[in-house]
Amino acid sequence: VAAVAAAGYSTTHLEDYTSGQIVAPDLKTLTITGDLLDLHLDEANLETLSIDANMTDLTMATLTDLTSLTVPSTAKIGNISLTDSPNISVANFDHTSNLENKGSATANKSVSFVVTNNLGLTKLHTTGDLIHTFTVTGNDALTELDMTDVKTRGTETTGGTVNLWDNDLTAVKSTDTTDAE
Repeated sequence: VAAVAAAGYSTTHLEDYTSGQIVAPDLKTLTITGDLLDLHLDEANLETLSIDANMTDLTMATLTDLTSLTVPSTAKIGNISLTDSPNISVANFDHTSNLENKGSATANKSVSFVVTNNLGLTKLHTTGDLIHTFTVTGNDALTELDMTDVKTRGTETTGGTVNLWDNDLTAVKSTDTTDAE
C-alpha cells in the first residue's frame, strides 16, 4: 500500500464519494480538482460538470439536467461510467487512464468504459487507453464516436468485452486487420 500512498492514492488519506453523498438540490455547476478515490455523481439538477482530477473510478448516473461535461487532458481517471443522463449531447473524456489501485499496491491492468442510455448524446470521445470492458449502448442519438487514442485492452491476458449497439452510428469504413477471436 506504500506505493499507492506515494502515488497519492491512500484509503487513509483520500475520500470515496458514493451515491447520495453529494446532496445539493440547488447545485447547477460543479468543478472537481485534486486527488480522490471513487466519485459517484447522481445529482439530477447538475447542469455543468468539470472534472480535472486524479481518481480511480468515476460514475455519473441519472444526471438528468447535465448539458456540459469537461474532462481535460490533465485528468487521470480509471473506470468511467456515464448512464441515464438524457440531456448531455457531447461527452469528451480527454483524459489519461489511471491504473492506480486503491486497495492494493499492485496497479490495475485495465479499465472499463461504460456509456449507456444517454438519449441526447450525439458525440462521444475518449483518449483513455487500456480499456478491457467497453460498453456503449442505448445512446439513441449517438452519431459520432472517436476513440483514436485507444490502442490496447491493457495487460489483461484473457477476456475483455466490447458491446457497441443500439446507437445511431454509421460505419464509413472498417478494416479487419486480424481474424481472431
